[in-house]
Amino acid sequence: MKKIYLLLLVIGVAFGSCKKDSNDDPKNKDPEKDPIAGCMDEMAQNYNAEATEDDGNCEYLAATTSEKRKVVLEDFTGVKCQWCPDGHRRALELQASYPDDVILLAVHAKAYGTPYGSDPNLVTSYADALVLQSRVAGYPAGTVNRYQFNASKGAAPYFAQNDNGLALSRGGWKPAGQYVLDLSSPVNVAVKSEYDEASKTATITTELYYTESVGSTNKLNVAITESGIMTKQAEAGKGIVDYQQDNVLRELVTGQWGEDISETEAGTRIQRTHTYTVQSEQVLENLEVVVFVAEGQENIYTGARTSLK
Repeated sequence: MKKIYLLLLVIGVAFGSCKKDSNDDPKNKDPEKDPIAGCMDEMAQNYNAEATEDDGNCEYLAATTSEKRKVVLEDFTGVKCQWCPDGHRRALELQASYPDDVILLAVHAKAYGTPYGSDPNLVTSYADALVLQSRVAGYPAGTVNRYQFNASKGAAPYFAQNDNGLALSRGGWKPAGQYVLDLSSPVNVAVKSEYDEASKTATITTELYYTESVGSTNKLNVAITESGIMTKQAEAGKGIVDYQQDNVLRELVTGQWGEDISETEAGTRIQRTHTYTVQSEQVLENLEVVVFVAEGQENIYTGARTSLK
């Protein structure tokens, strides 16, 4: 009998030692006695919903230190413009010189954008207003950050703009871009995109951080561009050729002139979320998200881009 008792006692102790201590479960911890350290800011990339004590290690999309501006070049173009391929080449060369700091938007406008035969129509409903604002006098033309260079010191001669508009001839894109790259931006911009295969929809998260106060309402613009589109194209000295169209503006998710950003004081962090559903004729792998912040309809401070997927 004594042996049986000892055996039962040993078994009881063994089972008791295997039992999970309820205090090991974070859900049973007393926040005051057993704080859970982690990032408690919902805008941070490493936000911890269970954290009860901020560990000071939150990670964000947008940096907090002041940065130089990035170039946002809107290239007004079309398939029936024989000098437009030269404009595309110059734009790509500028981007190649500053690959992380130059963003391209090829805006196909109605004057030269009517497609050949059954080619895809690359003209968007936003082109006319952009052309009107920029006062485009001939194609190709472009705006560099929708910046008014005529009012800038040392802007002439390559920065000359027609009728005090924003459009520059293609010869002015490079020097104008170099001028902008040397300017500081009052706001840092970052973007990421998460794609859902089932719905063919991307969720786009844009984050802004103001390093300086600007004292006015800004505009956040979210655009979709597509590359690798094959069309017929008029080209000087070559006639009508098969041509690859890149960085084509396909959609302005936030509308013609963007959406308001009213909190523009130094130290302000803002996060906005938008969605975009890929169209049947579009190639997912060729789509990019472009975001930029402007003073209003003009003066783009800076921007960012990422693949849609």
